[in-house]
Amino acid sequence: MKIIIIFLYLVISFSATSFSQNQWKSINYNYTINRPNFLSVSKQSKGNIDVEFTNSEGTSFIINVSPRLANEYKIDLTNYTRQMVEKELKTGNSKTNLTYFEKIKVDGHPAILYHYEQSPLKAIELFLFKGNLAFMITATTSKENFDSHVHAFSSSIKSLKF
Repeated sequence: MKIIIIFLYLVISFSATSFSQNQWKSINYNYTINRPNFLSVSKQSKGNIDVEFTNSEGTSFIINVSPRLANEYKIDLTNYTRQMVEKELKTGNSKTNLTYFEKIKVDGHPAILYHYEQSPLKAIELFLFKGNLAFMITATTSKENFDSHVHAFSSSIKSLKF
């Protein structure tokens, strides 16, 4: 019985430290997001980049906020498909492969969440609209580190609150 309790304590402790996060509040826009503890603020407010979190291994988590373009008001993210994202990714770089696609809601707003590979990196990206703003959150790391970071990235992205 003691072994089971010790084992459960170690699992819970490891999980809490591995995926622990700190809340970060934008100074330019009315939102908060939980920042993974293994990343620190590196840049704030440069162009459309509201904030960039990074670490020494080259992992980055960027929140891009830009005014919504006129043609974006016609886009309904609840109707967005995997094929549409694949087409957009291929436009920029033909060596980009979409590996995951999901329609979700973040703080009640329709969004698309997807993963893609672009050697030697792998990324998770969220796209959503809030009023007259377009939010794109991109977390990028090496393919080798992606599996160990993806849960923290996803949790952080889904913590976005307006």
